[in-house]
Amino acid sequence: IMNSHLEDNDTTYNKHLRFALFISLKLALLSVAGFIHAIIPLIFQKTVSHGVKDLDSVFQERIDNPGGTG
Repeated sequence: IMNSHLEDNDTTYNKHLRFALFISLKLALLSVAGFIHAIIPLIFQKTVSHGVKDLDSVFQERIDNPGGTG
């Protein structure tokens, strides 16, 4: 099952691990920024929206270049 997922995404275990951890960390940080912004609206005003746009670009690049370059 695991190999099937990796093959479907044209990647290796290590590449998949790094990418998934990167996305998870970025989402966790954006979540904290969003939580703080909810309480104090004057800070992190565009952090989450810009972060989500950045993640969208990362995923789009991944779709356009399956397996990545490194």
